[in-house]
Amino acid sequence: MPYGYIYALAGALVFSCPIVAKAQANTAPAQEKPSATTGVLLDPDGKPLAGVSGKGFLFSEPTNPGKNPPMVNGKPMVQPVQQLFSIKPTDENGRFTIDGRAKGVGSISYNYPPYATALVNVELPAQDIKVQLQKTGATVKGLVKNATTGQPAAGAHVVATPARPLEVPGIINGSTMGEMLHTETAADGSFSIDRLPEANCLIDVRADGLVFINSPGHSEKDLKAGEVRNIPDLLVYPGHTLTGRILDKTTGQPVPGGEVKVGLGFSGAQTIAGTKSPRPTYTDESGVYTLTGMQPWKSSPDAASQDKLKFMFVTASAPGYGQVRYTPEADRSFDSDNLTIHHDFELPPLSR
Repeated sequence: MPYGYIYALAGALVFSCPIVAKAQANTAPAQEKPSATTGVLLDPDGKPLAGVSGKGFLFSEPTNPGKNPPMVNGKPMVQPVQQLFSIKPTDENGRFTIDGRAKGVGSISYNYPPYATALVNVELPAQDIKVQLQKTGATVKGLVKNATTGQPAAGAHVVATPARPLEVPGIINGSTMGEMLHTETAADGSFSIDRLPEANCLIDVRADGLVFINSPGHSEKDLKAGEVRNIPDLLVYPGHTLTGRILDKTTGQPVPGGEVKVGLGFSGAQTIAGTKSPRPTYTDESGVYTLTGMQPWKSSPDAASQDKLKFMFVTASAPGYGQVRYTPEADRSFDSDNLTIHHDFELPPLSR
């Protein structure tokens, strides 16, 4: 979460069932799993909390590994589809219910100030899950700096995502995610995020015109209740800019109101440098667009190599036209001067 990227090991669970003789009398019927998940949310003193909403995270069935998947210990790794869902507010007795369609292994998370955020690993469906908040959480502190100038990055958005290890032998080896906690850096680039649960934590930075080159985020492990942890400086780099025009492929005329946006590219042998995309931009009356804050990602399987970069792919579209994709490349390192790339999109008109 994720937050960052969590993989599942391909495999199959095999369930064994006891054989029961037909003549056996008074055989108790097999218990069925509940159709819905139920539980209770308690404060640190064990009292129920009413009207509190939560979040859930589940792993789904592993997807098909496809051709030539990356291998770990001789087994193919595949990226599972992950499901995030909301949990309706607790009732007057602190009870909550999760729809029975939510099935699998994952986590339940509650963020209720001033208590520490709760993160509990679960297998759904289940009944009578007890989630009790703690009075004190962990705190992480640090600085965000512009890697090019060395100056503090004021007003940067810092996000902390709790993560708890989850392993199902032969199926899943990864982490669940809790509710994100947010703050902004002060004028000196400093930040502090508290109320973190006793778990691991992924820290990400988002700043206008700057990018945080770290995938899936800066990681802090084994936070403890009451701990105040000072982390290394988080470095942000000038974002890259893509500018140009959208043109009608048939007539060569500019296309106003066209959309240009960034997507994410995934490959098992490639290292993604960041997962955030800049907001889409639109062409003016002359068909001109400018997309800023783009993040490069490494096309080399060697994570230490920075001599060849690719960007997340870019798509252009407009009403009445087909979509076109473009992937710019740059032979520069992350800490180079701000890079501007010019590219014109030629959109094919749709048949009318």
